[in-house]
Amino acid sequence: MKSLLINRILCICFLILGFYQLLVSKDYFQASDSFGIGLAFDPISHDISWPQRTMLQKSIPITFN
Repeated sequence: MKSLLINRILCICFLILGFYQLLVSKDYFQASDSFGIGLAFDPISHDISWPQRTMLQKSIPITFN
């Protein structure tokens, strides 16, 4: 459970960094890198199999990758 909390925190931090780089710095390549790294820290429980996840949970990794 502790690793899930750490993954959520890291995911949120990288997404915030990505939005900062996108909107403030106008550095689109670094922003896309930060979004991709943020998705590596999947904040969703790994106990849920892929077919059982909601459409929103499936669409986010597919959209950003």
